[in-house]
Amino acid sequence: MSVVRFRPWAPPLGRENASFNNTAWHYCLDVAIAFGWKPAGTIAPRDFTGDWCGRYYGNDFQIVTNKDARALAAAVHRAVYALSTKQALTKDQAKVCDVDGESVYILRKLADYAAGGTFTIC
Repeated sequence: MSVVRFRPWAPPLGRENASFNNTAWHYCLDVAIAFGWKPAGTIAPRDFTGDWCGRYYGNDFQIVTNKDARALAAAVHRAVYALSTKQALTKDQAKVCDVDGESVYILRKLADYAAGGTFTIC
């Protein structure tokens, strides 16, 4: 099973790397979209030449911008709050959300990490 790792672009004190398996990463992105995140697209890796599609999948050292990372965090924090407080979900939200404790933990981990701003997917 491959793993998606994140590295802070310019690490502030206390902000370490984070990692998620591909299933968890896809789950988090689907939940974020269901809770209002509009993906801006990633920035191509530094050494990349050619056309870049802005994908979030793969471990290509693509960069998630500060604004996009914080928007991702806000959407996932909304999901964590809704799931933790057992709020009614929309049809789209209910379709992608698991309400078990492990899923909420994974969502919270991503939301807290992305709230720190720009990061690299590697």
